[in-house]
Amino acid sequence: MTTETDPVTSPGTGRRDGGARIELLHIADCPNWEETLRLLRSALDATGHRAVPIGVQLLDSQEAAGAWAFAGSPTILVDGVDLFPSAGRTRSLACRVYATPRGFSGHPTRAQLEEAIVSRMIAGCSSTGVASPRSAR
Repeated sequence: MTTETDPVTSPGTGRRDGGARIELLHIADCPNWEETLRLLRSALDATGHRAVPIGVQLLDSQEAAGAWAFAGSPTILVDGVDLFPSAGRTRSLACRVYATPRGFSGHPTRAQLEEAIVSRMIAGCSSTGVASPRSAR
């Protein structure tokens, strides 16, 4: 199942204006995916990436989890790469924990998301030649 947050794009493309492709992977019983989606949208907006949509993928089987770079629920991918790289992928429909300044949590903080987004978008800029909105300032 795929859904997209504003702005809407064609299902499966994850792109509208040549920007990054963002995917939020989660399992049905994950208590943290909706808060992660809210924080991710806020972090993208705050870093000048308002036009970048977020594809939301519900993983309902081990096969589905194995088809993605899934490291537990929720996992955030930018152009297919985990925004918070970890020890590895899993096919298990399991929760994920993130190390935050306040201890372990079921999702990264908004500040961690902003830092990771800026870092990834700048790195992506150097490999694609396309300036991110923040690096252009």
